[in-house]
Amino acid sequence: MSVPNILTILRIIFTPIFLILIIQQKLQQAFIVFLLAGLTDALDGAIARFFNQKTNLGIYLDPAADKLLISSSYILLSLHSVGIPNTIPVWLISFVIGRDVLIVSGFLFFLKQNKVNNFSPSLLGKTTTVCQVTVIGLVLLFNIMQISPPILNWAYLITLILTIISGIDYSISKFRLLSSPK
Repeated sequence: MSVPNILTILRIIFTPIFLILIIQQKLQQAFIVFLLAGLTDALDGAIARFFNQKTNLGIYLDPAADKLLISSSYILLSLHSVGIPNTIPVWLISFVIGRDVLIVSGFLFFLKQNKVNNFSPSLLGKTTTVCQVTVIGLVLLFNIMQISPPILNWAYLITLILTIISGIDYSISKFRLLSSPK
């Protein structure tokens, strides 16, 4: 059990705490937990690279923790029943989760075909994830501030575009991998 893996597990533990705080409308506390989760994500990657502590468990656990936090946050922050004025549009959630399903399905397919045993995210994929996480942070922050600025709609649009482009890029790169000799 390496330090990066412990940090990733901590991020997984933060996810339900974060969601419960949103449901309880304790948005400031939820925002702090969200920032802590983001900090664990940044630290686990930095420590793994800098101290050469990359593990097979971490290869799978880190992206799973990211998907768990992002997907559950997007779903919860789209529900009007949560009682917050700024919510994430359902159309954006459809693309974000659809892209994640595509990536996970592709990974499992290639794993079964013995074509690859891990997927290193591209710069475009990492940028998309940062943008998706930023949307969560902005929705929380603007709900705490009780404002609905137009920049939020721009953040949704930019996230949508990046999500679509990175999904297409992922599909093309993995199609090439499938077409290449073993």
